[in-house]
Amino acid sequence: MLWEYLFRTLLVYFAALTVVRLMGKREVGQLSPFDFVVTIIIAELAIIPLEATDAPLWQSMIPLAFLGALQIVVSYATLLSHPLRCLICGVPQIIIKNGQILRDEMRKARYNLDDLLAQMREKGIVDPAEVEYAVLEISGKLSIIPKSQ
Repeated sequence: MLWEYLFRTLLVYFAALTVVRLMGKREVGQLSPFDFVVTIIIAELAIIPLEATDAPLWQSMIPLAFLGALQIVVSYATLLSHPLRCLICGVPQIIIKNGQILRDEMRKARYNLDDLLAQMREKGIVDPAEVEYAVLEISGKLSIIPKSQ
């Protein structure tokens, strides 16, 4: 019984690791919504064979392999199709233009003023008037182009 748990754990570990590695090299903060959801589902699928030892192991591995394949297909599709990439990954949004905060864009992104000011301070800027453009990237990070002196 103990050996079965160890074997299942080892197999699930390497299967989940393989799927995650096939997803590509990105930091957690750079995951698209699709990648993030796939990561959560992989974690859930990996638990099933560890808990349900009465079920055959292959019944748990098939959904994990299918999900990995689906993620790879969607990743390649987003590389080839700009509209699909915009739909799945989102698009950057201009939050500050010529020193003016664009509140409508912030509202669309559900991005509040405190977050904006905190990310500006992290980049050494305290006044939005010093910013030519601030772009909220799809990763949630703020890119700032300061006004030229």
